[in-house]
Amino acid sequence: LDALSGQIAAMVSDAGASMPQVEALYNTFMARFGLVLLLMAVIDLLLTGPLYMGLKRYLLALYRGGQPELSETMYCFSGGAAYWRSFKANLWVWLYSLLWGLLLIPGALVMLVLSMLNILFALLGAAGYIFLAAWVMTKLQTFDGAYNLLCDDPGMQPRQAIRIMPELFRGRLWELFVFIFSFLGWIAVCGLPGYLLTYLGFGLLGTVVDFVLGLFVVAYRGAAFMGYV
Repeated sequence: LDALSGQIAAMVSDAGASMPQVEALYNTFMARFGLVLLLMAVIDLLLTGPLYMGLKRYLLALYRGGQPELSETMYCFSGGAAYWRSFKANLWVWLYSLLWGLLLIPGALVMLVLSMLNILFALLGAAGYIFLAAWVMTKLQTFDGAYNLLCDDPGMQPRQAIRIMPELFRGRLWELFVFIFSFLGWIAVCGLPGYLLTYLGFGLLGTVVDFVLGLFVVAYRGAAFMGYV
């Protein structure tokens, strides 16, 4: 993809490059980019969901004072029924999150139109879009609570857990919003060492440090959310 994008940029800067050549390279780039996105989506559905459900089971046991084995995170790969249940949960969460995320598109268009009027409308549009994005992000977090219910009740079906979420969080969205953004400080602190290492020229080491510290934040936030729901 990097090589193709470089070729496209070189052709665009070259006055003698023909449009068919540029279009052919652009189409190849988009086809490969789409293939990468599709591959990432497949990996997310097949692997990330079961692993995430296993992590939730591990965190729930920790929250209740247990001492679970690390192998608990691989629980969903222990049998077909457990894997299929986690796959369906991930699929439903993914679909609901996608539908709610689509709200950001018309919001962005409205903000763009307002920005063309004057500075006041541009500021109002930006503020409105930030509010919309925060609301959507909070709403998406409610779907994550479905995993908590599924881990707590082995007999519950994934779609049933998703449908319960709006009622469970009715009147609590502001509280949930505060909960989500209370971790921004931790994220900033954990990201600082990696940023400094990258700035000093140790890019790979900075990435590794960010990843390791990020795991601690994810685990801390996940454990806190188990108790929140």
